[in-house]
Amino acid sequence: MNSIAEAIAWAMQEVDITRPTNLRVRDLALEVAGEADRDDPGWINRARALAVELQHGGVVSMPLLDAGWETLVRGSQKLIRRPASVTDDFDFATEVAITALNLPVRDANRGASRQRRVLAAELLVATVAHAKAVTPQVDAVIRKASTDPDEAVRAAVLGGIGWAAAFAPDLAWDVIEKASLEEDSAPGQANTAFALERMAQFDLGRSCSIALAASQRIAERQIKDGAQSVWIRLLLRLYLTTSRQDVRLALINFTAQTDDFHSLAGSSRAYIAMGNPGSATAYEEQARRNVHDLLHDLWKDAASELDLLIQTQESGATLTDADGDRGRAAGDRMLSIVRELYFGSGLEAARTVPGDVTKLSRFYVEYSDLLSLASQSVYPAMSYQLLEILEPLTEFDPEGVFLLAARSVASAERGGIQVEQMALEVIVRMVERCLGEYAGRVQQSAEWLRALRETVETFARAGWPRAFQLAYRLHEVLV
Repeated sequence: MNSIAEAIAWAMQEVDITRPTNLRVRDLALEVAGEADRDDPGWINRARALAVELQHGGVVSMPLLDAGWETLVRGSQKLIRRPASVTDDFDFATEVAITALNLPVRDANRGASRQRRVLAAELLVATVAHAKAVTPQVDAVIRKASTDPDEAVRAAVLGGIGWAAAFAPDLAWDVIEKASLEEDSAPGQANTAFALERMAQFDLGRSCSIALAASQRIAERQIKDGAQSVWIRLLLRLYLTTSRQDVRLALINFTAQTDDFHSLAGSSRAYIAMGNPGSATAYEEQARRNVHDLLHDLWKDAASELDLLIQTQESGATLTDADGDRGRAAGDRMLSIVRELYFGSGLEAARTVPGDVTKLSRFYVEYSDLLSLASQSVYPAMSYQLLEILEPLTEFDPEGVFLLAARSVASAERGGIQVEQMALEVIVRMVERCLGEYAGRVQQSAEWLRALRETVETFARAGWPRAFQLAYRLHEVLV
């Protein structure tokens, strides 16, 4: 339901409207919902009156009972978030959550009943975080809800337990450790990883131990539907924080077993240019180094796999369909890395919002080795992505950057880079800049001059008029 009013309206279609109790509950629920929306300070008094009416569950029809308790749960969620919330507010919210959670689900009203229980589970865990305390009763109810038969209820508990870890550490760690080994639903495992990521600040070693055991189980049981990407992000963060090689190995193995390299590459993006030059923290420096080394090694592994397949083919052996699949997967991994370098470096943002170039300069220095490896790729899509990276880096090393661009074009020529118009446009801009800003330096470097000529000739052979014009200008300026 989109709103409490809609839920109540729907419930009234399913109940006896001549029964006075139903009408009283309907009117009270609408008033309570309205006061909650207005953040009325007197909300709790009206809410208590509604709770009293709902306690007579044998009198109130089940659809309206679900709608009424959902009204109280949603209102209580707002109540405990008020800056001026007091103990009575938390006690009332806890009572509402436990009652709404423990009410049975009726088959005739299953959707609304499940939603009421899920919201109640979320509220109960939230009361611990906001009240900054947990009672034995709440502890017991949360533990039971974390193993509820309904996976949505379990996921609701796991989604909030990380926020309660500071105030109920034994409860939070027990729930998460059990879930990491037993939870089989994708939402539950995703929320387990979210919680563990937050709880790492309290016990990093314990978080690593749980993650190492859980990731292997999740991969073996093939729990996906988004859960694997959250676990990849968690393992990556734990590795970048700790530099532990067992976590690094688990991350690589988990990524391979779940066949989700795109999530690993995407999660790495935030760390590529982390920290402002000159004021980066020790953690930022370490994370940036670790993600570089990880991406570098992942690239080399994929490139080695491709090289092996190429050698097999060149030896005269016939490649199987499985070989072709492996080759395409390796190429996709390499392309993902290059794309994340582009976005993670800040180059995309710099195109539209010019600003501090020190990060770009640092990126060029730190990733020049990986850019050099990428320039050897035969794939046109990868070559074009690399050219997009290199163009804005020209100012930091005009000759070195263009030599990388030239090598990339030469490597990808057999793949057809020379017929790609977008690649041509990048090369044209780069060559024109070399001729305009660095002509004197080009004339002093035979290697740079040769690279300019060969690159332009590559596109001219493909029949591009712009390349012919550029070749003429190159001759005119530099001869």
